[in-house]
Amino acid sequence: MSTLPYEVTDAGWNIFTFQWWSPVWMHHIVPLLPEDFPVWSDFWIAIPLALVITFVRLFVCDPIATWLCVTQLGLARDSLRDTNAKQEPGKRIPKWVLNEIDGFALDMLILKKRLKKKKMSSVEIKLHKQSKWGKFVSRVVSLSEAGDKEGGVLRVSQLNAWWGVIKRDAARSLEIQKFNEAFWRFGFYTFIWIYGIWVGARESWLFDIRAIWAGWPLDQTASSEVRWYYFLSMGHYLHLFVTQFFEPRRKDWWEMFIHHIVTMLLLFFSYIVNFVRIGVVVLLCHDGSDVFLELAKLFNYLKWSNLCDATFVVFAIAFFVGRLVLYPWRVVYVAVVIGSEQVGVWRGFYIFVALLLVLQVLHLFWFYTIACMVWAFASTGGVEKDVREETESEPEETTAGAVEGAKEAPGTILDLAAAAKTKHKQDREQSELRHRANAQQQQQQQTPAQQKAVKA
Repeated sequence: MSTLPYEVTDAGWNIFTFQWWSPVWMHHIVPLLPEDFPVWSDFWIAIPLALVITFVRLFVCDPIATWLCVTQLGLARDSLRDTNAKQEPGKRIPKWVLNEIDGFALDMLILKKRLKKKKMSSVEIKLHKQSKWGKFVSRVVSLSEAGDKEGGVLRVSQLNAWWGVIKRDAARSLEIQKFNEAFWRFGFYTFIWIYGIWVGARESWLFDIRAIWAGWPLDQTASSEVRWYYFLSMGHYLHLFVTQFFEPRRKDWWEMFIHHIVTMLLLFFSYIVNFVRIGVVVLLCHDGSDVFLELAKLFNYLKWSNLCDATFVVFAIAFFVGRLVLYPWRVVYVAVVIGSEQVGVWRGFYIFVALLLVLQVLHLFWFYTIACMVWAFASTGGVEKDVREETESEPEETTAGAVEGAKEAPGTILDLAAAAKTKHKQDREQSELRHRANAQQQQQQQTPAQQKAVKA
């Protein structure tokens, strides 16, 4: 016996019958026809749209952003290997040394991840890395002394200097990558936010919270503009979901991972059950603050301190209003209270509300991060470099010269906090190193009898 509210002509189980499987989605509603609702296959267009978005990012936005890095930030366009090849023979870093150091850098990255999994402190990790570096230097010097390597016999001071150059090159590459990412996201968020406002302004229900559910389900078919707004947003989040694995990793990586999945599920679910009106409101609450976030990043990278400070304040206000005022009021309240009154409650409705609440929890997490930054600025005169990069990387992985730049000029409120945080961490590490050295010295000075007494 069929559990569907209408007869299904296709025999067997398929994705369409699951879309309208009565025990989950619409068991209490009067019989409906399949043509009364959109179908899940409409979202196939999101895949080619995601590919188009990726193409525009890689071949249009990234070249423009790289050109800005060269002209405004003064960063070299060539990589370290390209620059090294143009040097005079006596000033070049031998290729075999570059290859050896590249391998060492990869080993250090793997080592640091393993040590962090063991919950070792930053000081212990630093001691391990110093020990590995000493062994690496000894091995490379021994190879150079064999006489069959380019560049002759190497000195330890040369290797230390070259390692510093390679780290600065890696930091420069990371800065270009982050600038390109912020440039692209600012452009797309600006476009999709303006397009969303244009789409919403054409609809009479946008500013009437009870009209969100009026006439559901049959009288809430999506217009072509709303459908394209959905498809573009789905393509964008699909692009973000995939590229997240290839961009600089942040400590809120898992939160963003969950955010992208929940958002795509909300887009998919709200589309196939004609919840597009509240879906449009969800998108509009999110996109506005992201525009100012990415713009603040750009101003920070360009060292335009006044614009960066002002934009950061606008972003904090926009985030609070959009995600902690409008979202709970115009989305969560409308769904839980008004939606349950006008539409009713069934299993699928619970799933929809649960996804909305997951987003709200993520909003509270990110706002806590922003509030900590604002408090740090009010109390110490500085906040983190980037709201979502504030726990992104170790000091050795940050942009070269960030601390020095903050000391030479007032800089942005973001730069000042980066310098304060780095200095505080360095002071703490030096204190721990001194404490360890003193403990080892005291242990060495003890007589065998004293050592036995301590162990006992």
